[in-house]
Amino acid sequence: MPTFALRVDGNRHIGMGHVFRAMFLAEHLRAAGPGAEVLALGATLVPPVTDFLAARGLRAVPVSGPGDPWRADPQLLRAAYASGRYAGAVVDLLEPDPGDDDLLDNPQYVPADLDAELGAARGAGLPLCVFSDRCGPMDFQAAVLVNTCPAQRRQWYQASAARVLLGPEGYILAPSFAALAAQGKAFTREVPRVAVFCGGNDHRGFTGPILDGIAASGLRAEVEVVLGAATPDAAQREREYAARVARVHRGAPDLAEILGGADFVFSTSGNTLFDLAALGVPCAAVSTRERQQVTARFFAACGSCLDLGRDRDALPGAVAAVCAAVLPDRARLAAMSRAGREAVDGAGGGRVARAVLAMAGEGAP
Repeated sequence: MPTFALRVDGNRHIGMGHVFRAMFLAEHLRAAGPGAEVLALGATLVPPVTDFLAARGLRAVPVSGPGDPWRADPQLLRAAYASGRYAGAVVDLLEPDPGDDDLLDNPQYVPADLDAELGAARGAGLPLCVFSDRCGPMDFQAAVLVNTCPAQRRQWYQASAARVLLGPEGYILAPSFAALAAQGKAFTREVPRVAVFCGGNDHRGFTGPILDGIAASGLRAEVEVVLGAATPDAAQREREYAARVARVHRGAPDLAEILGGADFVFSTSGNTLFDLAALGVPCAAVSTRERQQVTARFFAACGSCLDLGRDRDALPGAVAAVCAAVLPDRARLAAMSRAGREAVDGAGGGRVARAVLAMAGEGAP
C-alpha cells in the first residue's frame, strides 16, 4: 500500500488554506489509488488543527522539536523522510510575501526553509510534488509542480521536465464540493441566503464590517456566518455574531452544504473563490493579502465575483452597494453562476492525485 507524506503547516497565524488543500488531496489520492495511505508531516499543526485532521482520517506526524511547534526540526524531518515508508512527498508550505506584515511582524512565526525542506525529501530519494502560490515562475526541482495562481503562464515551463498544473486545472476541490458542483444552481428564494466566510482565522477582522454593510443595506436576507477552525477567540465571536445573523457555524468540518446552499457569499479572496466558482455560487471578495488581489481580479474578469479590494474601512459601504444592486437581480446572479462554472471545472483534484501517483510509479498520469 503506497504511503505519501504531505508536508504542510496551518495555524491561526498563517490560516488553514494549506491544511485544507492537503486534506482534500489526501481524499483524492485515496480515491485514485485505492488503499493509499497519507500522513501529514506538520511543524505547526497545533491543536485543534490536529484534531480537525484526525476527524477527517488524516494523521499528523510532528516534525517540530519539543516546546517549539512553530518550526520544523531538520533532524526529525530528515528522519521522517528517510524512514523508508513513503512512496513520495508532497510539499505545500507558505512562502510569505513582503506585504504579509501580519506574519513577518509576528515573533512566533518562523518562515519555513523551503530549500532545506525540499533537500530533506530529495536526500531520501523521494519523488517530489511541490505546491506553490507564487505569482512568478517556479524554479523547484520536482516531478510535479502545482500552482493555482491565475498569474502563472504555461510558457514559463516549456523546457521543464516536470508535470505542471497551473491555475484552475490544478485546483483541488473537496470531494463534497465536487458532488455539489455536478448539480445545477437555481436562484428561486424570495429571501436570499447569504453566507459570510473570511477564511480560516479572519486575521484582518473583515466579518464584522461585512455584517455592518449587510445591515446598513436593509436587505431582507437569511445570513449565515462561518468561523474557520483557527479563529482566535472563536467562542466570543460566535456569541457576538449570533445576535446579528440567522446562524453561526464554528469550525465546521465541511463547508460544502453551507457555501453551496447560499445564493451569494461574501468571502476573502483565497482558495474559496475557486470553490464558489465551481459550485456556481456568486460572490464578492475582499483580499487579506496583496497576492489575493490577483485571484480576486481573475474571477472578477471571469464574471463570477465582485472585487471589493482590501480597504477595511470602505468595506461596509461596498457591501451595502452589492446588497442593493446585485442580490435582488436574479438574472445577474444566474449569469455570475454560469461564469464561475465555466472558469473552474472542479476536476483538478483528480488531475493532481493521478500525477502524484504516477511520479511514485503507482499509476498512469
